[in-house]
Amino acid sequence: ESEPQETQELVEKGAISSSLYMAYIRQGGPVVLLLFLLFLLIIAQVASNSADIWLTHWTNTEERRNLHRNSINGNGFNSTIPSDLFTAMDNTTPNSTMLGESSTPITINALNDNGTNIVHNTMEDEVYSTSTYIYVYSAFILASILLTTLRSMLFFKICMNASKGLHNLMFSNVLRTKMSFFDSNPSGRILNRFSKDMGAVDEILPRALLDAIQIFMVMSGILVMVFIVRPWMIIPSVILAGLFYFTRVIFLASAQNIKRLEGITRAPTFS
Repeated sequence: ESEPQETQELVEKGAISSSLYMAYIRQGGPVVLLLFLLFLLIIAQVASNSADIWLTHWTNTEERRNLHRNSINGNGFNSTIPSDLFTAMDNTTPNSTMLGESSTPITINALNDNGTNIVHNTMEDEVYSTSTYIYVYSAFILASILLTTLRSMLFFKICMNASKGLHNLMFSNVLRTKMSFFDSNPSGRILNRFSKDMGAVDEILPRALLDAIQIFMVMSGILVMVFIVRPWMIIPSVILAGLFYFTRVIFLASAQNIKRLEGITRAPTFS
């Protein structure tokens, strides 16, 4: 294979190596800061999912509370009275008690023993009041908003540090390189790296990364809740994940090559 011409730009083939991503991450800040960002990403999603779970529990409790209130107000009262009560009343005499002289007096306790339980003094599932549900739900929403905002601010701060670090590293290497580098690389190619490529790293990459992380965290939270309720959904989810990964591999191979060709064709305009 012949050597490339002096002014011909070499183009990398294949997927982007993981070492390049790691270099970008290392420029963002120390390991402690990166771990704190990961913690914020997880805890913000946990707060959001907790608000959804609490809202579901709240609505279910309110539904049971309304059913309990309707039963106390007399809805369906006749259907809950046992037929033995009317039989006992028909068999009474004027000198007997109101419910008759039977061997087993019919009392409220007897009604409860028969399973009717007409009047409930308490609800087993009613643990919190409506105000408590509102306060807890508001706390979850407020925590989700604060954590999401803090997460985004810290993420963009780390991306800015990474962009500055990469720019300073590239500029330092250009200043310290040999003169033969400028003979084989025209000025337009160098300006293209410092202008368009670094502009994409400064503006486009942080937004794209944040959107991808948010979508991934939301999807993970939804899938976890679905798997808890319906464990059999794991099987179709794994199949769909394999199909999506296959589509991703095909798309990235084409998209990365197109962006590389775009960078090469733009370089002569700066010269």
